[in-house]
Amino acid sequence: MTYKIALPTFVVLLIVFAAYAYFASQFMPPYSEWTVDQTGILGDSFGPLTSLFSGLAFAGIIISIQLQRLDLQNQHKELRISNKTLQKQTEELALTRTTLEDQSIHTSAQANTMQQQQFESTFFNLLSNHQILLSAINKMKPKALSQIIYSIDEGLKNTLATTSQAHQDVGELRLLYDFSLNYENTMRHYGHMLDAYLGNIESILLFVIHAKITDKQKYINIFLKQLSRYETHLMLYHLAYKIHYADPEITLKDIENFQLFKYIICEKLLAPECILLLSLYCYGQNTYVLQHYDAFDQAIHNTP
Repeated sequence: MTYKIALPTFVVLLIVFAAYAYFASQFMPPYSEWTVDQTGILGDSFGPLTSLFSGLAFAGIIISIQLQRLDLQNQHKELRISNKTLQKQTEELALTRTTLEDQSIHTSAQANTMQQQQFESTFFNLLSNHQILLSAINKMKPKALSQIIYSIDEGLKNTLATTSQAHQDVGELRLLYDFSLNYENTMRHYGHMLDAYLGNIESILLFVIHAKITDKQKYINIFLKQLSRYETHLMLYHLAYKIHYADPEITLKDIENFQLFKYIICEKLLAPECILLLSLYCYGQNTYVLQHYDAFDQAIHNTP
């Protein structure tokens, strides 16, 4: 802006100076007749014009300073406007971020709800299949589970009694060996009835154990409370056999973590020592097991 004003001003002053010099020279004799005094007079005649130029120059400086001040004021205004715009944009960005965070939380909650619904749908379908398979076993052979449990328990009881008379120390290894023989012998007779049923039990447990939910124990407990006394005993024998003699998908650590046998009823077991097939932690706070586990463990390692 200063350049646009200064250039025309300079041109005007140049024209004024040239015009003044021209008119002043008209009152002077020809150049060839100039004397030193006449030259001095001509120089002095430029004095008012010099003063005028000096005043104009000073005025130009004042005007330039004023213009610069106005430019600075305008720049400050523009900066304030820019700052307000940036502040507004920052607030809008913060609001947008908050909105996106809320949407993300809402979306995450919806995803968790859908995941929970899908889990529960599958879980209760597996429970329904469990009841269907159990009904099929009962239709095929009424009271089949009680007979199977009795067969395993009675065989193990007789084996323990026989070995206790023949040996001073039955021992844990002998207990596991005799149990495996009785279990395998029973499954040879009843495996065709139990394979799908036991497989579905493992599917339910594995589904919950590996599910991406927070309250796994809640659903484990729902399943455990669906089981009858004989079903719980059969699950104990099945999982114990797989842990000791197979490559189990449900590990001893899983059984301990979820206390799968905390609801087992042991008082009427024909061979109560069978609780020694698994660690004490598998039974949670089961009162009977807590009271008798150490006694049973000591009994099979001591002289009868």
